[in-house]
Amino acid sequence: MLATHSISLAIAVGACLTGLFEPGTALAHAPYERIDRFLVAEDDRWLTIVLSYQDGIIGADPVKLVVRDQGGELVGETGYVRDLQIACIGDDCAAFLFDGFASIFPDEVWLIRDGRLLRSDSVALSVFGVGLPLWDHALSYFVVVVALLVAPLVACVRWLARSKGLARRLLLVFLVAILVPYAVFWAFLIPLGTGLSLGWMIVLTVSTLLAVRLLRRRPRFPCST
Repeated sequence: MLATHSISLAIAVGACLTGLFEPGTALAHAPYERIDRFLVAEDDRWLTIVLSYQDGIIGADPVKLVVRDQGGELVGETGYVRDLQIACIGDDCAAFLFDGFASIFPDEVWLIRDGRLLRSDSVALSVFGVGLPLWDHALSYFVVVVALLVAPLVACVRWLARSKGLARRLLLVFLVAILVPYAVFWAFLIPLGTGLSLGWMIVLTVSTLLAVRLLRRRPRFPCST
């Protein structure tokens, strides 16, 4: 799923903007499936774990978990969500479903055990599932954080202009005109177009900025005031 999200991130700008102005045209596609893995149940039945996607129109394609037996019969399925992670130990697997725009904890946890798909209310499993999206979408989150840090670099223009009065006010208007749309794009269009969690985007970005702040106390950055 890492490659899927990296590609989604790369086309998020065009996909979201195209979908906003021409919904249901260029981005429309038929539902599709991807086999995630095969398992062997205790009764020696082969189970196929499938990720089933449908058209997200202007956003990331919603995905659901489908479990079928070796004859193609449906064993169980979940509802569609924004992101889905699977972790297995042997032939026992857990599926973690993230559906909120800013979800950090999984909204649902399902177990594939004894040849069945079962809902789980385990707090320990939910906590375990928190870090799975970061591992699976590591490259996408890295690109998002780096992209956001471009905004403070733009703000460094003020360091180059020490003028006062009208020139300073014009510079402030210029920065606001750039940074406000950029923030809206980052906080709305990227999560919409990629399925990444806004919650994790904020946590990672704030953590990065705090780390940069700590580093600034040693060698001073060029744009510091």
